[in-house]
Amino acid sequence: MRTSLLLTAFFSVMMLLMFASVPEHSITAKASASHESSTGAPGELTCADNLCHDTSPAVPQDSVGNVSQLIIKELTDNFEYNKKYDVTLRVVRSGLKRAGFQIVALDESYSNAGRISPLANSATTQLQQNQVFGFNRRYLTHKVGGITPTKPDTLEWKFTWESPIFDVGDVTFYYAINIANKDNTNKNDTIITHQVRIKKPQAASVITESKSDVYVLPNPAQSRLSIAHNTHEGKFTDAFIFNVLGKEVKRIAASDTHADGLHSLDISDLEKGAYTLVLSSEKKKHHISFVKE
Repeated sequence: MRTSLLLTAFFSVMMLLMFASVPEHSITAKASASHESSTGAPGELTCADNLCHDTSPAVPQDSVGNVSQLIIKELTDNFEYNKKYDVTLRVVRSGLKRAGFQIVALDESYSNAGRISPLANSATTQLQQNQVFGFNRRYLTHKVGGITPTKPDTLEWKFTWESPIFDVGDVTFYYAINIANKDNTNKNDTIITHQVRIKKPQAASVITESKSDVYVLPNPAQSRLSIAHNTHEGKFTDAFIFNVLGKEVKRIAASDTHADGLHSLDISDLEKGAYTLVLSSEKKKHHISFVKE
């Protein structure tokens, strides 16, 4: 009898340890946000695949009808470089009770395409980041305040997308939507995936380079670049640094440093190599090549 009781206790402890070691996303759903990298984009699973939701496999929207719509305000046939767009992701479904989402914008090499961001002080959306294929991906997902329809059968999430500065090809928005049944479990929900591809600008809309009146010192540099110029354009408001593959590796806003504009840049965190710096003034953009040593 004593042996039997000891064995029972042993197996009970082992079962508790087994469940304690299971990652949270495999046994519970999250109303506060999607799990990172769950859009179904290249290199990603969905919440149906990773067992966050104990449900049928995710289904593409094309097979279930137009459940969702991605609305990019002022977008024509092609997006424009370096433009901030207002975006709405809308879900319409009869009997909709609760829904969540996650979205990412990727270029043709499956890296971040531009910059996707929540609205200021948003109560419905929030930012997420995670590494896929060795690159940091930037996502938007819901908050608890953004999972309940505000009008019958319809739920909307609003955010912004800043388009790329360089030519990275066409851009694809990948997203997954969880249509939840509001039974407070992770069972019998519906995960729907979709992607929207938008075309890159025509050649004529590419930003013109200006190299003659702005330069950086020293060049090559080890830890910091000083900005020098012969212009009267006003302050420099933003800086973007791209590697030789055209991937954005750093972004600095004047509000993050000095209210009177950017005068120097910390590059100590960059790998050694050649880079392109894009400086935005109040009138135009300047492209400057430099080397980090």
